[in-house]
Amino acid sequence: MPKKITIMFDTELDPELYSDIANTLWMQVSAMSDRGKRYGFQLMPDGDGELNKRMNADWDEIGEKWRWGGGR
Repeated sequence: MPKKITIMFDTELDPELYSDIANTLWMQVSAMSDRGKRYGFQLMPDGDGELNKRMNADWDEIGEKWRWGGGR
């Protein structure tokens, strides 16, 4: 059965901080999955608008810089 984790902050986060937190979570869970556990997961931001735009732009940038570990 799929499991869900929800994180809620008690204040409004600016788009940059929101994106940084989401990307950090994605990287950590992804790293855990790569250590032989091999499970799929999704990170779904709430709402739309500026937060999603920022997160998607950051993911695009990370993908270009770190594709297959070649950005180091």
